[in-house]
Amino acid sequence: MGTCKYCRENAGLFHSVHADCEKKHAEGLEAITAEIAKSFSEGTDPGTMDAGMAKLKKNSFIDEGQFTECVLAAFDRAVDNVLQDSILTRDEEEKLNQLRDHFQIDKALLESRDSWQKLVKAAVLRDISEGNISGSRLKIEGTVPFLLQKGETLIWAFNHVGGYEQRTRTVYEGRSSGFSVRIVKGVYYRTGAFRGNPVQVNEMSPIGTGLLGVTNKNIYFASESKSLRIPLAKIITLIPYEDGIGIQKDGQTAKPVTFKDLDGWFIYNLVTALAQM
Repeated sequence: MGTCKYCRENAGLFHSVHADCEKKHAEGLEAITAEIAKSFSEGTDPGTMDAGMAKLKKNSFIDEGQFTECVLAAFDRAVDNVLQDSILTRDEEEKLNQLRDHFQIDKALLESRDSWQKLVKAAVLRDISEGNISGSRLKIEGTVPFLLQKGETLIWAFNHVGGYEQRTRTVYEGRSSGFSVRIVKGVYYRTGAFRGNPVQVNEMSPIGTGLLGVTNKNIYFASESKSLRIPLAKIITLIPYEDGIGIQKDGQTAKPVTFKDLDGWFIYNLVTALAQM
């Protein structure tokens, strides 16, 4: 006889779960997630849910690990709802912090979530819009490879960023190898060979993978093969991509550069906000 993994009662021959128990469990998980998210949206005290949460956990066979996952899922929903207008108010940030503190969400677990990254980025953009460029929301372990100037603050950094620089090379169109005339056995003389018309072709060539940092004055890129500093005041074109950003700075010899494997929407808004300060 099998034992139900939820209620621990007899589940019948070759069975390990009761259908009703499995249904209760799934509905309980969704109910907990929905109730916590609802509490946030309505601005109620998370503590008022404790008794109801304890009853749901018991009746739906939900252990502490599963409950934590429900809380994290509810936090994800709350952040998505808050950022529907792309604006994070201080009141909304405070309520999210209260939710985190009440349920004692593990810091490492929370910071690994995409929702937490979205939340921090939204807070950074709000801080800058209010004239605050302290960089206090950025945490970097180890040394920073950028030599910052006086009065310069590192606000954000992306690691493992691919850098690309536009380079020009010449190709020939209409290329011909001419034809060969046999002079004696085994000896040929080639005539009429030409390379065609030279054409300039622009292409993005990799310059390395490394750390990209944004300060209140510059964009820095540091890799083993090449490092760049792009003053915000010199940027004349900024093109956001889903996973990158294209930059053209002022100057006759300045080459367009593209940085890949980062949040294009965020860095576009970040640089635009800083450039307007």
